[in-house]
Parts: sequence; C-alpha cells; structure tokens
Amino acid sequence: MSDTNKVKTAGRPRKFSVNEGIAKAMALFHARGYDDVGVAELSSTIGITATSLYAAYGSKLGLFERALANYVECSGTFVGEALSRAGSAEELLRKLLRGAATAYTEYPGRSGCMVLDGELMTSDTRASNLIRENVVRVRSAIADRLRALGVTDAERKADIAILLMRGISASARTGSSRESLLDAADRMAHLAT
Repeated sequence: MSDTNKVKTAGRPRKFSVNEGIAKAMALFHARGYDDVGVAELSSTIGITATSLYAAYGSKLGLFERALANYVECSGTFVGEALSRAGSAEELLRKLLRGAATAYTEYPGRSGCMVLDGELMTSDTRASNLIRENVVRVRSAIADRLRALGVTDAERKADIAILLMRGISASARTGSSRESLLDAADRMAHLAT
C-alpha cells in the first residue's frame, strides 16, 4: 500500500503522505493531549479536509492510535535499549530514567511523554484505554527484565520505575532542564534500588 493517497480538496486532486499526517497529528496530540485537538485543527494541519481525514484514518481516535504508535516507535526506543543492555536493577533504572530525561526534553513545545502525560490529558475512555495499554506493556516489560536480573520484588520496582518516569515527564513539561533531570535520574536510580 502506498504511503501517498490522492485526496480531493476544493475540487482539485491533492496528494498527501499518510505517514506525514500521522507525524503532524502526533506533534499536536503530544503538545496538548487528545481532548484539546479537534478534527478541524488536525485536518488543517495535515492539509486535508475532514472528510479526507476520516477516509484516511477512520476517525480522530484512529489517527490518535496511529500517532501514539508512531510516538512509541520513535521516542520510546530508550526503553528497549535499557531493557536489552542493563546488567543490574540499578543500571536498568538509571538507563530508563536517563533515557526519559533525554527523550522528554528533546522537542521544544512538546516536552514530557505523550503516553505518560496522555492519560491526564484526556477524558475520552477509548483514548485513555489506548494510552493505558502502552503503559501496562512497558511496565510488564520492565518487571520481566527485573525478574530476569534476579530481582525478587520486580513488580514493585517496575511500579517505581513508571512512577519516576511520570515524575520526569511532568518535570520536563513544566520546564525542568535536561541537565537537572539527568542529575535527578542518577540520584533516583541509586535510591530506588
């Protein structure tokens, strides 16, 4: 299937990239959350009509789901790297928290984590469920890796990791610098293990 769809707008055929549309929507959802971004704004930002948006993505929720998956794939790589490279619980937590501090401060105007902050930025049950599925998946992967490292209280430590990542996300969103978050990540990793 081609990445480019022909879409009619104002009587003229127009090409747009489905993947570019997802990336543009992701930036909006990341910055302001699911509830604060409307179909009209999404359509305008992507450069298509609302009818074309529904034709390409099914619905606002369908576009959000694809944007969320794109965010996890692009910005969440630090989680996979931490899980595969850490040799101890402290190293895993440090890599997760430092990765979060770096990823969550990477893009001016949309700091924080689209997933971890996303639950707080929507009252839509379907969007919230999509977000929660991602959080549960990451938490389970962290707990599994901790068990593989011989940690007996892996579930509790995984909960702590998610809690600390949420804190880093909230701090990034409210303006904390990357340097201060990296310093805090090192300190928290040591104290939490």
